[in-house]
Amino acid sequence: MIEVLALFLFLGGWLLFYRNKMHRRSNMKLGLAMVMVSILYGIFALGWATYHQSQDIATGAVIFAAGLLGSSIIMMVSDSITTLVNKKGKKYF
Repeated sequence: MIEVLALFLFLGGWLLFYRNKMHRRSNMKLGLAMVMVSILYGIFALGWATYHQSQDIATGAVIFAAGLLGSSIIMMVSDSITTLVNKKGKKYF
């Protein structure tokens, strides 16, 4: 259940990231929103694991929250690099 939610959040974030890249929009707000979503997901999932008293759910929740956080950081770094390259011109790539 919790893993499916993480999968939807992950795929939805990357789908929005791709759509924004195709329309040449900034993804910094999306990256920051995904950081907050990953933190809130971790809090919610750990609460769910506490409710069910399951260490397996807690372990999965931490792994998936870390994956969402890493994904959002990759989004922000990619957007920063793209913005930097576009401001300086295309002499680097």
